[in-house]
Amino acid sequence: MKKYALAAMIAATMALTACGSSDKKDDTSGGDTTAASGGSNQALSYSDFVAQANKLCAGVNAKVASAGTGLTGEAANDAPILDKLLPLLKDAAASLDTITPPDELADAWNTFKADVKSQITEDDTALAAAKAGDDETYKAQLAKLQQLDAQTNTDAAATGAAECAK
Repeated sequence: MKKYALAAMIAATMALTACGSSDKKDDTSGGDTTAASGGSNQALSYSDFVAQANKLCAGVNAKVASAGTGLTGEAANDAPILDKLLPLLKDAAASLDTITPPDELADAWNTFKADVKSQITEDDTALAAAKAGDDETYKAQLAKLQQLDAQTNTDAAATGAAECAK
């Protein structure tokens, strides 16, 4: 596995929302943007949801890119990096619940959040293998994460936020 491809893959597997664009649909029904900051459980409008999801994802992508520097696909090298990276990813995943999508995106958003939970479980398994120095299991786990990433990107695309598939 290429050094840079691994860092990009790990970052992508945990990117928090979707591909698509905010101009895909413009909802003018209004929405309570306080939901994105945890102030309300009211659903956001489509455009507010996409804006909040993109903002969240852009921040996560920057943190993940920085923290993932140096990943090589070798267990011994990657273990300490993943040990620092995974708490960032878990915190970011928890942030998904601070955004309440409009009704038309609720199913897609819930599917995406379930994907992210699955990826975190698999990331934990990869970290355990890396810490144990088990290159074979670690690399198998990375391959599994690549497959999950493809599914997550597909599911995330349905939410309409472009930043998170980067």
